[in-house]
Amino acid sequence: MSHFLSCVKKDGKLWYLTTVDIESNRGKELRAYTKAVDDLRGHGAVRWFYGLQGGKDVEYQNFSTPHNIPPEIVHKIFKGCFYNWFGLIPPRILLPNIYTSYVKKAMILIKDYYGNKNPPTFKEYLILMLSLQEESWSLIRDKENRMSLWRI
Repeated sequence: MSHFLSCVKKDGKLWYLTTVDIESNRGKELRAYTKAVDDLRGHGAVRWFYGLQGGKDVEYQNFSTPHNIPPEIVHKIFKGCFYNWFGLIPPRILLPNIYTSYVKKAMILIKDYYGNKNPPTFKEYLILMLSLQEESWSLIRDKENRMSLWRI
């Protein structure tokens, strides 16, 4: 399983996928090619999408400060470019009360899907989860919802 955000660094450029990429025509081909939703945010998906060979695999996982993340990615986070296919919002960006509320809602959906004797269909679960993720990623756009270090 890949973490948010997997990139490939090649020829001085950082290659990664956004929601727009994954929902494009090429992204539809990528979704058919990959075996799991988690694979959509991995290095292999990035390489496949852009036709890359070589380069260095890079993952950004420390979101305690935006200074740990390349500025171009921070800018895209603020614009909401990673909703839907990228899983749960990384911790430490949103204020704790907002993030906790979001995680609780996500855990209810996950528990309902995996722990219920009569779970929703995968399609129903995916629609609910994607809706929650889109709503939650949109909160990042408002800097008042972000931790102080992320209010740049």
